[in-house]
Amino acid sequence: MKNQRGVALFISLVLLLVLTIIGVSAVQTTSMEERMARNTHDSVLAFESAEAALRSGETFLRNNVNTTALFPAAGANGLWKSSDYGQTERWEQANIWTGAT
Repeated sequence: MKNQRGVALFISLVLLLVLTIIGVSAVQTTSMEERMARNTHDSVLAFESAEAALRSGETFLRNNVNTTALFPAAGANGLWKSSDYGQTERWEQANIWTGAT
């Protein structure tokens, strides 16, 4: 017993520390990859929703609008006559986004 100095205890504690560091690193990496996958999924979902909205608008216009000549300058049901050359576009005008229009 006099020749033993506790080297086995020291080595086992060092190995336990190394394994703990590896485990914590693995958990952090996994959680980061999970967040990245969730962000990618949300991005794809938002893109697909925007595409669906555009297709819905295109279908509405294709089925309900034959000519743009009857669109008033003040708008009708969200449909507007296009701006003349050199004028500010309708969506850039502040008064368009207020009131009933």
